[in-house]
Amino acid sequence: MSSLVRAKPYINNTVVSRTSEGETLSLIYDESWDLSGSEAKAVGKNAVVSFSKVEKQYRRHIQDALFSIYEFLREQESAPPTASQLNAWRRGLEKIAQCLSGCNWNSLSDDVVYRMFKRKVSASNFNDISIRGMLTAFNILYQANLIGRRFSGDELLALSKGRITKQSIAIPIDMYSAIIADAINVVEKYHVLRHGISKLVSQVIQISDDVKSQCDFSNNSLTKEQNDKAVDHQIRKRLKNIDHQIPDFNITLNGSELGKIQSACLIVTLAFSGGRIGEVLSFNPSRYSTKQVGKHKLISIVSGETSKGEDGIPRTVTWQTHPIVKDALELAFDMTESLRDHYKTLIDEKINSGAYREDEHAKASKELNSAFIILRHNTTSAASFVQANSQRLLTQYAASLKLTAHCVRIVVASNF
Repeated sequence: MSSLVRAKPYINNTVVSRTSEGETLSLIYDESWDLSGSEAKAVGKNAVVSFSKVEKQYRRHIQDALFSIYEFLREQESAPPTASQLNAWRRGLEKIAQCLSGCNWNSLSDDVVYRMFKRKVSASNFNDISIRGMLTAFNILYQANLIGRRFSGDELLALSKGRITKQSIAIPIDMYSAIIADAINVVEKYHVLRHGISKLVSQVIQISDDVKSQCDFSNNSLTKEQNDKAVDHQIRKRLKNIDHQIPDFNITLNGSELGKIQSACLIVTLAFSGGRIGEVLSFNPSRYSTKQVGKHKLISIVSGETSKGEDGIPRTVTWQTHPIVKDALELAFDMTESLRDHYKTLIDEKINSGAYREDEHAKASKELNSAFIILRHNTTSAASFVQANSQRLLTQYAASLKLTAHCVRIVVASNF
């Protein structure tokens, strides 16, 4: 092993990451490191290392250690660590610091200090996942020459309080069938009307923009909240005059009616593809196709991105599916076409004004290719333009079917 080095303190303006154009993005002692300028992520995911919840007495020392590791690996000409890896090492270093009561990592080379450390680990009631995280952090510290002791996995795992076992909750078949049947009915009912829904949404956006541009509150004494309520009132009055032919569809400002249809499309896609929520968010109609199997059989397939087991780096995979997924994706995508165009105009304006970086614009553009985008037309910015809260969507959909509160909790706990 090479001679040991200390994780030196860095100057405050040490640059950790840059945008794709070379501009400074994150400094070493920022509350988070944004690696989006150099790291590709799956749809709806962020390349961010967060330190906001690290105890302040340890935060800078952990940032010093992580950046020393980052520089070491970069000098070794290996692939730079991903945000996912850095977050995992950060969690491990946090637990080590708590049990060591400090961040002098190499003090663990002293047998007396190491025995005290093991007693603290044992008293902390860590499960084996936490201890494996600490071992991973120890290994990278050793690899980067920041610590001289090699740690025995068996020795530390013996201090574990065991595995966390999560109870798997299965949805009763009758409840599952009811949810799927209702979702399929929604897809079949509105699929043919999807372009009409998009035109209706376009009208809502236009009315909202017109009212906001016509209202002048510069000389009144009302608060911003009162002014916003006055604007909403005017918008709602004008929305009542819209005549449309979409059955069982109420026009709302918050996208709740669109949300019901979108949730049905999401449920159908999840149920008939086997994809996880994060993977399904990368789907759109162009991802669906058919494949010839043998001479006379066609099977439906859908492709998307997954980052499972890839340290957060996306790769494309394919699932066998059912033709109903094609309709679900077309409905979810086409009914939000005008909303998608609205968001594209918004992000184009932001990059033209300098409010968005190229990286942010590219990320948002990629997310807007999803069939499952956010439904808040009055948003001016968003951390993500895809629907990422599957529990909320499932809860709302299950509740709309008049399931009991207990049944709704089962649906959410099962993660569908």
